[in-house]
Order: sequence, then C-alpha cells, then structure tokens
Amino acid sequence: MHVALVGAHALPGEPSKGGVERVVQVLRRKLAERMQVSLVVPGAREGLRFTDEFGDITYLKRTAGPGFLTYWSWSSLAVYQEIERLNPDIVHVQGVAGDSLFWPVGKKPRKRPMIFTAHGVLEVDIVHTAGEDVLRRITVPARAALIGTVERKSRDRYDEVIAINEYVLEAMPDVADLRYHLIPNPVDDVFFHSPRAPRSPDGVYHLLQVGVVSPLKNILASIEIAGELTRRGTPVHLHVLGPIVDVKYHQYCLREVAKLGLDDVVTFHGNATPPEVAAWMDRSDLLLLISKQEMAPMVVAEAHCRGLPVAVPRAFGLRSMVSEGVNGIFLDGPSVADDATRVGRVLDVGLDRERIRTGAASRYEINGIIDRTLEVYWEALEMSLRVSGRLAEV
Repeated sequence: MHVALVGAHALPGEPSKGGVERVVQVLRRKLAERMQVSLVVPGAREGLRFTDEFGDITYLKRTAGPGFLTYWSWSSLAVYQEIERLNPDIVHVQGVAGDSLFWPVGKKPRKRPMIFTAHGVLEVDIVHTAGEDVLRRITVPARAALIGTVERKSRDRYDEVIAINEYVLEAMPDVADLRYHLIPNPVDDVFFHSPRAPRSPDGVYHLLQVGVVSPLKNILASIEIAGELTRRGTPVHLHVLGPIVDVKYHQYCLREVAKLGLDDVVTFHGNATPPEVAAWMDRSDLLLLISKQEMAPMVVAEAHCRGLPVAVPRAFGLRSMVSEGVNGIFLDGPSVADDATRVGRVLDVGLDRERIRTGAASRYEINGIIDRTLEVYWEALEMSLRVSGRLAEV
C-alpha cells in the first residue's frame, strides 16, 4: 500500500514546531516501517522535494495572500496536483479539512479513499491568534465564520475520519454522521524509552510549559500562577519551552514578568527537541497548560508517558485525557489565586508518577495505535475496491 500523508512538517534539519508537526513526524516514521509513505506539506516556507529513509517529502511553498483564504483554494489545488503525481492508494490529511476542498472528487466512496484527522478547531483557533493587529482583530468574526463553513463542507468529502478523542465529536458535531474512529495520537518512542534524566533536589518546585509562544497557549496565565505562588512564599520556577511564533506576545509576557518581579522565576528556553523535552519533563514537578483552545494536546500525552502530572483547564479534549488527582488536576478558577492554591496543593502532596507512566504506556502504546490506523486504511480501501468492482484484483 502507498499512502500519501498531507500535513505540517518541519523543513529538513529544523526541529518540529508544535504538536501537529510531531504527530505527522511520528506517524510517517512508523507507517514507513510497513508501507510506502509520501508526505505533502502545504504552506511551507519554501518549495522543496526531499527524500530520507522514511520516504519522499514534497514541501509546497505557501502562496501569496491571507492564509485563511489560500489554504483551501490555491494551496488545495497545489496539493491535489501533487497527489495526482504521486498516485497513492490512499490519502490521509492531518490538520485541516479544507486542504481538500478544491480537489475534483466524485461521490463517496472513491477509487482513492480519503481519510481525515482533525488537530484543532480552526474557526476557534483563529479567534485567539489575532494578536494585537487591529485589522486582524476587526475581521476575526468574518474570517472565523468563513473558515467554519469551509471546514464543515470539506469534512463531508472524506470517507473516514479519525477522531483523536471524544471532544472532536463535540467540537465538530457533523463528524458523528460520518464514518469515524476514536484513535489517539501516536506518541514518539522517545517519551517511552529515553533514559530518565536525574532530578537534583534544589528546594524549588519546577513548573513546565511546552508549546509555541502565542496567545492561544495563554502563557501569561502560567506566569500569573507562578507569580501568585512566589508571593505566597512557595519556591517555584516556570520553564517555558517552545518556539516564539508571536514576537509581540512574547515581548508582552516579558514585560509582565518584569512588572511582577519574576525575572529569576520565569525563563523562556526557546524550542527543544523531543529528547530535550523528555528530559525537562523528568526534572519538572508539574506541567502547566492553560490554553484557550485545545483538542488533544500532544504535550499532555507526552508528559503522562514520562510520569509528569499536569494542571489544565476543565475543558476541550483535556477532560478525556486527565483524571483528577490521578494524572493531574483541573484549574477551575475563577481567579488566579484559586488556581495557584490548587497548583500549590498538588506540588506539596505530589502524585504517583509511576502510576501515571504505566497508565499512559497502555493508552498511547504506539504499535497498537498504528495497527488501528492501518485497519482504517484497509477498511477504506476495501470498500472503495468493492464499489469499483476491483476487489478481486487485490
């Protein structure tokens, strides 16, 4: 079988930026152990064809114009042309459904089955990524409405949908009327098998936040919790790992750090490789993730695989990933002081890290996830071949 993946991926030699790129990276590597895999990367910084031990990658350079208009139009056509060139047996789109909107496909099921995995609610994400740009903020409602329409229309074009947790059905009710399969994201082997990094007791609780530096990740909320704990006399240090994708937001966070007198309490470390992230998780006491929107964040699954408890909002897909008092806590507010109290309590008491690690190893075992993904591929392909009358050929 030859599968064409469509999704985000770092350019050769560059580290992954964010959970979606890590999902695509891991899925590509593991699928390549069992079949031919080609990857098409829409909206890349530059156009490039590249081949490594896992297969071919085609980076399609982002076209000029606003991203919310181009990804489902000119970019969609460019992806389709590349798919035709590759001529795979099956296509698996990771991320946004609109990548396929302009593909000239007929009625379902088709000769070349199409599978979709959503990694975010794009029309919601865009509300929290407008930043301080006045024009972007003013146009948010119109852009969100357009994107919501595009995504709903596009999802109906797929033969199968992989839902990474139950929140997908809540955020995208139309998926419930499609053929869907609940399969969690694959977690990099590094977070299962990387040697444990030693923790040197220093009398400080180490808080960790991992993700791109942007308003969507709400890093400011973590800074405020660290500030409140410090004010109460609880020794903490907040470590922020991740690339800076919104420079103005990063600068705003730094100003808040200075204003709160937290220069020695909060450190931005920049991007990190998966082995480095795993080591940071081993040396930390709690992962903070107070995002304004999430689906099934990779960093929570990765933290659990390292036995690290998490503190997250009681919202989104996090509700199905976190068990209160077992592998983390929910931050219900309503104030920073309330959240800081909950964080301080779990830091003092601690949670059973071995129990967290064991539970995650069962839930996110990668070979089982790949097996279930392949079952979806074969079911979609068999149905397509049966309808076309070509089942006897395979």
